[in-house]
Amino acid sequence: MKFVLRFVAVLISALLISCMTSSSSTGVTTKSDVQTQISDLLSEVTYSDIDYARGYEKTQATDTVQVIIPECINFYTSDAAWLPGQIQDKLKSNLQDYLNLRTVVDAISEEKLKELQSDSESNSRDDKTAIELGKITTAKFGLFPKIRNINPGYSLSVDYTDLTTGVQLASVTSDTYFKIEELYSLNGAVDKVTLKLADKLGIRVSYLNRKYLETGSVEFSLDNQLAMARQNEQQYQKLMKQYDADLYELSLSKDLSAEENRKRVEAEKALLVEKQKSEKKRLEELIIQKKQAELDAKKEANRSEELKTQRDKLAKEASAKVSEARKHKIDNLGILSQIGVIENKKKALIDIYQKVEQQCTDRFNQNEKDKKKEEYDIWTAPYITVEKINEQPTDEAIKRRWYLVATNTENHHKKFIDECKSINLSAKPQIDDLKKEINGDLNSLTKTRKVSSIGEDLKISFQPYDSTQYGWATHITHYSDGVMLFSYDFLIDYKSMTGKKVPNIVKAPKSDLDEYNDTVEMYNSLLSRGVPVICIDLNYSAKAEDKDKPSQYTFIYHSIRIIDTFTGKVVKNNQLSAKDSKVSRGIIPAQDLRWSSTIIGVENTQYQKNMKEIKANSKKVLLPTEEYISSLIEKPESKYETGNNLNFVPDLSILFTKTGTASIRNNETASNHTYKMDLEMIQIPNRNFEMLRTELTQKLYISVLGENPSNFKGINLPVEQVSWYEAINFCNALSKKYGFIPAYTIDGKNITLNNSADGFRLPSSDEWQYAARGGKDYIYAGSDNIDEVAWFSGNSGRSTHPVKQKKPNGYGLYDMSGNVCEWCWDANPSNSEEHYIHGGSWYYGSGFCNITDWYLRKGSVKGSGIGFRVVRNIIKNTL
Repeated sequence: MKFVLRFVAVLISALLISCMTSSSSTGVTTKSDVQTQISDLLSEVTYSDIDYARGYEKTQATDTVQVIIPECINFYTSDAAWLPGQIQDKLKSNLQDYLNLRTVVDAISEEKLKELQSDSESNSRDDKTAIELGKITTAKFGLFPKIRNINPGYSLSVDYTDLTTGVQLASVTSDTYFKIEELYSLNGAVDKVTLKLADKLGIRVSYLNRKYLETGSVEFSLDNQLAMARQNEQQYQKLMKQYDADLYELSLSKDLSAEENRKRVEAEKALLVEKQKSEKKRLEELIIQKKQAELDAKKEANRSEELKTQRDKLAKEASAKVSEARKHKIDNLGILSQIGVIENKKKALIDIYQKVEQQCTDRFNQNEKDKKKEEYDIWTAPYITVEKINEQPTDEAIKRRWYLVATNTENHHKKFIDECKSINLSAKPQIDDLKKEINGDLNSLTKTRKVSSIGEDLKISFQPYDSTQYGWATHITHYSDGVMLFSYDFLIDYKSMTGKKVPNIVKAPKSDLDEYNDTVEMYNSLLSRGVPVICIDLNYSAKAEDKDKPSQYTFIYHSIRIIDTFTGKVVKNNQLSAKDSKVSRGIIPAQDLRWSSTIIGVENTQYQKNMKEIKANSKKVLLPTEEYISSLIEKPESKYETGNNLNFVPDLSILFTKTGTASIRNNETASNHTYKMDLEMIQIPNRNFEMLRTELTQKLYISVLGENPSNFKGINLPVEQVSWYEAINFCNALSKKYGFIPAYTIDGKNITLNNSADGFRLPSSDEWQYAARGGKDYIYAGSDNIDEVAWFSGNSGRSTHPVKQKKPNGYGLYDMSGNVCEWCWDANPSNSEEHYIHGGSWYYGSGFCNITDWYLRKGSVKGSGIGFRVVRNIIKNTL
């Protein structure tokens, strides 16, 4: 009933306006104005009430939509590496900006969602699947895009699915486009698919948004431009609140994906801030322009019919000329979109490098597992009769097994290198293509390009005629994808605008002065109404900064050309100085290719040293200890984090003896040095404990336990690949070495802490954070500049570094941020198997290196980015 009444009201309003128009003699309200008003009214019915009457199920803005990375079909070039990211970004932006949907992108869950989506195409979604989905995403709906290469052309399709039920709510496909950039450019495939999806789902799209997605805003009236700017401002405020809420939720999450998602949201928020500033500036310009138009309307009654007729004729001709020029304008991809393509290609290249590295890492881990098993089989195989004397193996038999071990190690090493070379070789064509494209795109940026006022990106506003300057003060603004890049003020003189000379005000006849005045009045009226009697071209170029400034771009504006719309001739050309027209911009997030300039190497320089040691043991005819042989058996509870294992050096800290006992290399007993000489402990101010100045080094770990589990070898590197349980065991072993009372009582996995003991222990979470602050209020341990105090993903080169290389904090503690994460004693109150880890590591981004950041890991977990440092209670003697 509500729909019927409203529709009738709109029709009555339309008829009344039509009657008013036909009877109007002033010409103030034109037929096109009435049609616009009717369209505005009908659009509200067409896209809200009618859809509701048809029974469409509406998607609520509070329900999150996860935009899945698009699938490329029939692509055989490097386009398949970067294009999905470009389309995903554009789809997400459109859903937020025009359909008012809350969206999320999460690479961690995408593959699983695709798998579940594929399964649900043939089977209905059951409760078990819904529960599984709840674990990997908070989104209710999923958008699954597909990009097809249908030679000669491309198309985009999207499926919109309810993730909880598996029901497909909508499926839409674009037209065929013959240029790949038309998929994501303004009014391209993504924009058209957005509208089709909205119609299928019954989502209301405002008249202005619909018109913008269909044709752009170049034909918008001044009132429509104002309405669009106000609409955008409200939408940006809403999105800002959403981003703040998302960042707050991510700050509470300790999932591994939280850091990457936080970076993504922060990058989107930073871009939104720029868009807000640009939209505010644009709104201010439009409001001024609107006031000038209103002032011009008040003067209309005093103008002669001849002047109005001439003005309207010029306005009609100018608009027709510009409309024709716009039809032939095909380059509608903004400079920031072009740079976005480059950044997506760089991201794709980094992703390939990381996949190659991960594949090599996986092959290494499997190779090591196979090698250890075969070595275990070699040493545990029974000796045959001819290999024994008095039931003991002969020297020749032992040498034979050393020979088999050496051969096995060598074969596996060669196998690993061959496998890595094969992985690298398979990725090389795609890498080479992407590098070539990126370099070509960067070179093309340096070429002079043009942005015109007949397009979307260059906006012009004029002040009324200045009789003292003999011209119109003009303001131009270059926008790209909603972001203001450049603005400039200059004067367009009377002759350039009109083609006529300014008469001598003092001596000119009255007729000349009247003509001069009428011309000024006419152009004031034309310009205030936004009539394009002139066009302006802005010539500029862009360039990427050097590699030490990743994703930094500089725009250099060269000249402004003023063109007569009617003749197409350039009537003025203003050259701009580089000093006044140089703009720098950093793209967030930055894609840094410096660390991945080559595919990861496969040669292991330590291999020859290891083989020499194995052969040396074979010459001594030494048998391995039972401890070493048992270490070759993989422990099922051991779980390793992924990391760069290609620099792995086999653990040879245990030497082999004929008697079967282990002798520790470079091991010094407690009698050779004192506790104070061996450990550099720092007493923490205002606290009753002292802390090891550095993360525990491999040298100290080997000296106590005689083994080195670390992935990255080096005596001054922090020890890693140590579980929480092993760190606890080390603390007790270190206490016994120096005659202290062990802090822990260990009964299997049941471990209790003796707070009155003077032995070594792990710090509590609170103790760690207090010590890390160092008495200062910094973001990181010792500085707000992470590069000063930490090795993290941005500077580590994907490995650990020797301790004490960075600046210490206020208490003299090193590497409390970065290098390796550090185990703490505390357990998760809701899960006693999980323990706190602080500090971040070489593997993680800056967000995980904050003093206040922490996350939880099971005590059995090991990783090449997890180590620890020890503390010890200061026991005061009382008499």
